[in-house]
Amino acid sequence: MADSAKTRNVFLDTEVFDRHVHGYAEGNLERIAQLSALADVKLLMTTITEREVRAHLEKDAKNTVKQLKTIKRLPRTAKKHIPTGTIHEVEEQTIRQELFEDFDKFCNVSPEVAQVVS
Repeated sequence: MADSAKTRNVFLDTEVFDRHVHGYAEGNLERIAQLSALADVKLLMTTITEREVRAHLEKDAKNTVKQLKTIKRLPRTAKKHIPTGTIHEVEEQTIRQELFEDFDKFCNVSPEVAQVVS
C-alpha cells in the first residue's frame, strides 16, 4: 500500500521521541524521516519540544549510570548470569554526548525546528 497523507506538515512532540526510546533509525520515526527526505512530508518540531527532548536525554543519561551501578552491586550469584565483559564503567557525560549526537543527527536529516516564542 502506498503512503499517503492529507497534509504535508507533521509536528513531532516530545511524546513521540519518548515512545520510541531514542530509536531514531527504527520503525515509524525512520519511515517518517524517509518521507521527509523525499519531500513527501515536512517534519516540524518546536523549540519547546527540542528543549524537552534534550532534558529527557539528560535524565536518561543519569538513569543509565545509576542502573549500571546497581547491576555492579548485584550478588555474585546473580552476576554469574551476566556474560563477562558486558558491563563496564561509563561516564554520564559519555552517555549524554552519545544521546545528544543521535538526536542531533536525526534533527539534521529530518525535522525543521520551528521557533516558538514563549
